[in-house]
Amino acid sequence: MYEYKGYTATGEACSGSIDASSEKHALRLLMEKGIVAEQVSTAKLTGQLSPAARAAIYRELSALLSAGIQLDAALELLIKSEGASAAKLLTGVLQRVREGVDLSAAIGEYCGSVSSFELAALSAAEKAGKLPELCSKAAEFIEAMEAVRDKLRSALIYPSFVLALGFIIGVVMLGFVVPHTLNMLSNSGAELPMLSKVVIVLAKVLVIGSASLFVGALVAWFSAKAYAKNNLEFAERFDRFVLLHLGGAAMAGLVSMRFASILSVLSEAGMPIVNALPIAGEGTGNRWLKKLVLEQTERVRNGVAVSDAIDAVPVLRTELTGWARVGETGGCLPQMLEVAASKARRMWEKYMSVRLALLEPIMLVAIGGFVFLIAIAVLLPLLQMTKGFGF
Repeated sequence: MYEYKGYTATGEACSGSIDASSEKHALRLLMEKGIVAEQVSTAKLTGQLSPAARAAIYRELSALLSAGIQLDAALELLIKSEGASAAKLLTGVLQRVREGVDLSAAIGEYCGSVSSFELAALSAAEKAGKLPELCSKAAEFIEAMEAVRDKLRSALIYPSFVLALGFIIGVVMLGFVVPHTLNMLSNSGAELPMLSKVVIVLAKVLVIGSASLFVGALVAWFSAKAYAKNNLEFAERFDRFVLLHLGGAAMAGLVSMRFASILSVLSEAGMPIVNALPIAGEGTGNRWLKKLVLEQTERVRNGVAVSDAIDAVPVLRTELTGWARVGETGGCLPQMLEVAASKARRMWEKYMSVRLALLEPIMLVAIGGFVFLIAIAVLLPLLQMTKGFGF
């Protein structure tokens, strides 16, 4: 794929892209079209795709593959129907697929925004011959995540405005109003009430401490993520800490849903469970959990039941052990895992919805309490001064 800028036979400026085997080939093809190329360069085929765009592509790809269209032909149809930016990325994916590279590897190479769950799901689907089904599941997962993000953004608009306003009020009060009030009291010979002194100190500690804590947490988070990319042992410890101590029930439901969905599709497609378990573990997106699943896979290889192996993995045991045991007993493990995945998804969405609903009133109460403290600190000495004047 080459990008070009040039002029048509009528002298009008034009630009676009063209498929060619080399730069000279691209120039010759353009000349045949009546375009005089001023600049020809290799197209940049890598980039970012929004979650909504990826979900739409997965759904369209699922429909095309379900209709019996071959993968490369389906990608060609998508290239013609998608926008310019998505078409470029899909062109790179198509080239790699034609070279014999798996779809999941090609998408991971050209689309930098793809999650580990998506890549694991696509890889598992290709190996099991279930690409249409898991493309549809990946689209559902992305849309569910986007729905929660949209709710989060909507829920944060008003509280964020109040938070910014409260911070500005706090800075104005502590930086200008309170010092001016102290000067007035000092000039009039009055003494600042003890309650006002305590409130002012608490407000300053709260503002400075909150800002320092927020900045420190951001620096620590991004530093840990950057270090985890080059240190597998630290990455596993970091993922364990996030899953067990920061993620809570939301993260537990999310990884359980991912694990059960992939394992269900793979086992239903006839893949041996010892081969399906590592892929499902990778699909959780958590490196520590992936390591534990690999360890339990060896136990399953040695004759341990799948339900017992899942029960030995923290987080997964709560959501999936019972369903897996019923599925093994009744000979319907894939179906029971699919039911467990659906239940985990509903619980995750419910958990997030409740937390988002509580976020706004909590922030409003916190900001209102902070502004109230500042107001008390300013009003008490003013009331004391008015009493001194006989009012």
